[in-house]
Amino acid sequence: MTPGNPMAERLEDLLRECAVQVIGERSQGAGFFVAPGKVMTCVHVIGDRPGLRHDPDNAYLHAVLGQVYAAEDAAPAALAAYDQALAADPGLQAAWAGQAEVLFETGDREGAIASLDRALAISEDAAILFNRAVALQGS
Repeated sequence: MTPGNPMAERLEDLLRECAVQVIGERSQGAGFFVAPGKVMTCVHVIGDRPGLRHDPDNAYLHAVLGQVYAAEDAAPAALAAYDQALAADPGLQAAWAGQAEVLFETGDREGAIASLDRALAISEDAAILFNRAVALQGS
C-alpha cells in the first residue's frame, strides 16, 4: 500500500472485506473474491489490474500479485510481478523475499541467495535468515 494514498488504502480495505481464504493441499491459502454473481481469484482482481490501473506504481500490489502467481505455481508471472514491485520500491523487503522463494523453487539457488541478501540489507529478519541458510545448504 502507498501510505497516505486514500485510493490505495480504500482498495486494500475493499479487498480485505471481500477476500475469502481457502487452505489447499499445499497448506497455503488461495485467495478469491466474491461479488454479486461472480467468484474471482485474486489474479482476476489484481492481475486484471483494476487496482494497478489506479495506482500503477504500487509496489505492494505488484508484490501481492507475485505471491498469488507463486501460489498458483506460475513462476514466470510471479517473477515478473516481483520485478515490477522492486522497480517501484527497491526497499520492499517482502518482494525480495518472495522473489527469492520463487527463484529457489525453480532451481536458481544463486539468484535466491542474492535476493535474500538484498532483503537482509534492508533489515534483519529471522525467517529470511533461515531461508538464506537453507539456500546455502542447497536443500
